[in-house]
Amino acid sequence: GRSFQLFQAMNRLAEEKRPNWITQSYAAVEVEDLQAQLLPGEIMLQYLYGKESNYPALFAMVLSQSGLEVKRLGELPYLDAHIDSFRNAITAYWGKYQACIQSPSDCDSSADVTYSRLGSQLYQQLWEPLFSERKPEEFPLRVILIPQRKLSILPFGALLTEDVEEIGAYRTYPYLIQKFEVQQAYSGQIWWIQNTSNTSYGGEVSLAMA
Repeated sequence: GRSFQLFQAMNRLAEEKRPNWITQSYAAVEVEDLQAQLLPGEIMLQYLYGKESNYPALFAMVLSQSGLEVKRLGELPYLDAHIDSFRNAITAYWGKYQACIQSPSDCDSSADVTYSRLGSQLYQQLWEPLFSERKPEEFPLRVILIPQRKLSILPFGALLTEDVEEIGAYRTYPYLIQKFEVQQAYSGQIWWIQNTSNTSYGGEVSLAMA
């Protein structure tokens, strides 16, 4: 059926020898069932890893009402370290803010530089390749995001869609959340159950296609 054809297409596009997620991602939910719950302008985005031993290649699966596509984002050996540094730069801002008030001459701007650099770099690695061939009017209105591993703690909405003009001028930064509405979930199966059962769990949902 159509689901099997989609799996075959995924296998070809990934150009890998059956990454371990191919047979697991939609084990409990049919692709068509997920598509039926997606609204116009809404996509489901799942990041998955191949099964190489050292630095597994990262893949992105993009599901919409019109179909499923898989993009190979490549091997990103420093991704985990960059995510940690990006998050640390965000939390360091508050400590820096207090320090700058108390002693302007000792104000350290290194966290600002790190945030600006990694915010743009992570966007270019993880997000831009998925939408670079689309016109702005073709961008999805909402992205249902299902990350894996360290990506689960990356604040995607804080990524930067362009290089910043003035480092430290955070009010002028081009944040991803200004262009995309991002919702997270633990898995495609859980998201589907929540949508079909009309059950409200309260709070923010976190996404992952499994």
